[in-house]
Amino acid sequence: MDYDLAIGETDWSSDFQPPKMPIGYERNFGKLRRDEGALQLMPVFDTSFPDNSVIVVRWGKRRYLLMEQEVSAFMEAVRTGEEPRSDMIGRFLLRHGDHVVPVSGQAQLGSLQNATSL
Repeated sequence: MDYDLAIGETDWSSDFQPPKMPIGYERNFGKLRRDEGALQLMPVFDTSFPDNSVIVVRWGKRRYLLMEQEVSAFMEAVRTGEEPRSDMIGRFLLRHGDHVVPVSGQAQLGSLQNATSL
């Protein structure tokens, strides 16, 4: 599966290649609302994101975006050393270019209620 997400100040767009669709992409876009530790994506089309809320993870200067159902897998990837990765392609959405940014400290996981440390 290939996913590209671009985030602006008030809007976003995405390109998504579903696993069983070898040629072609689904495109989505919409308005963006920034909440404490999370981003609310309000899509024009409802096909690309199964969950319209993504959690911002800050790890030093790196930024990841996770859907709520990915949090446990991300925590396990950190525990086993899969993250932080040095490749652009990986299991979790990572800000463009951050695969070469070193991490420092602990990953800070945002949520709609509060931010906690991994």
